[in-house]
Amino acid sequence: MGDPIRLVTALGRDRHNRTSVKQQWHAGVWNCDYMGPRRGLLIANRNNFYSIVSVLTWLIWDIVITLEDEIKYIWQSPPTLPKYLYLYARYITLFAIAAMGPPWNGWLNGSQSSSTYCHQLCVFQNVVPIIVVLGVDLIFILRVHAIYGRNRTGLITLLSLYFLQFASQVVVTSLGEDMIKVDPVLISPQLDYYTCLPRAVPHVFRACWIPVIAFQTLLFGMTLYKSLRTGFDWKFPSRYLFVMVRDGTWAYAVLVGMSIICNLVWSSKTDVASLIVLYPWNIAIMSFAGTRLTLNLRKLNSRPVTSHEVSAIVHSALTKDTSR
Repeated sequence: MGDPIRLVTALGRDRHNRTSVKQQWHAGVWNCDYMGPRRGLLIANRNNFYSIVSVLTWLIWDIVITLEDEIKYIWQSPPTLPKYLYLYARYITLFAIAAMGPPWNGWLNGSQSSSTYCHQLCVFQNVVPIIVVLGVDLIFILRVHAIYGRNRTGLITLLSLYFLQFASQVVVTSLGEDMIKVDPVLISPQLDYYTCLPRAVPHVFRACWIPVIAFQTLLFGMTLYKSLRTGFDWKFPSRYLFVMVRDGTWAYAVLVGMSIICNLVWSSKTDVASLIVLYPWNIAIMSFAGTRLTLNLRKLNSRPVTSHEVSAIVHSALTKDTSR
């Protein structure tokens, strides 16, 4: 195991400053004149701590405020694929982000790391979002499958396209992981804290987000096309189609926006601190979008048909009859 890259200044070789350094660490204040290049790494680690804690707090808060509905409409429902996908997208994401916290970017790793450890950590960080997106994308595929009348041919086509998208993403990520060079970096000799930073990021990583955005755009386009083709009327909307279009629109906008920003920052490596903040939130928002869509549809399905919805049905029937 080779020595880590040592970003040290005169402070790192001055044992008399050991006490003041620890005091400044616990106080959360660092002297810029002392820290030099290490200051950015310490800020990145601090931002990582805040980001992970805030993401976990937000996800747990969302579970708490929807727990009553979740027990009623998810846990007490018969075993179905949407039920398992909901639980997968919600709780696998929670556990995955919690597991990413301590080792994220070498977060407070109090021992000398190796290049092998750093490379394995990088692989883990890239596998987690792929696993989370798998469950969320299947939820969206089932949503589109439902509004197209559960057409078997359409489902097979969507799954085939998704397999190509998923396979291309795995291939691109694998190629990038094989070429990326990640090294351990000593950021505080007094506290013996290490982090892992990429020394060389392959350009192939710039293509990671393209298949994901393309497939999400396809699903969103199919939803809008179906709503327009069936004469979607905002005054008398179908209860299910309205929820699917509404939730699908904001979910698509948030997912695409966060994915583009996060992946562009990652591919350019211009702002490590911003990437550390955005990356966990990108994963959490994907989970939130998929689970909320499932829960909203199940809540809607349990409600009795209102007089407004009866009017919508009559209006739709009369419109179709008049157009013949």
